[in-house]
Amino acid sequence: MAQQVGENARALRLAQNLSRKTLAERAGVSESTIKRFETTGQITQEALVLLASSLGGMLLMDRLFLREHPDTGAIE
Repeated sequence: MAQQVGENARALRLAQNLSRKTLAERAGVSESTIKRFETTGQITQEALVLLASSLGGMLLMDRLFLREHPDTGAIE
């Protein structure tokens, strides 16, 4: 699953026409961190948040561990 998330991040980066260098500068992480994440899925939580923010994925990140109410599907 982690590797798939890294691949998804790569696809999102490419869809936004960003090089690893540009994204690294924007997010404040190293290019090697991005390369490792995109190829293996390994990344620190801090770097993941920085990349998600830079790629516009924070709306999904902040909902990651919300629990839905079992009867209505509403989020608590």
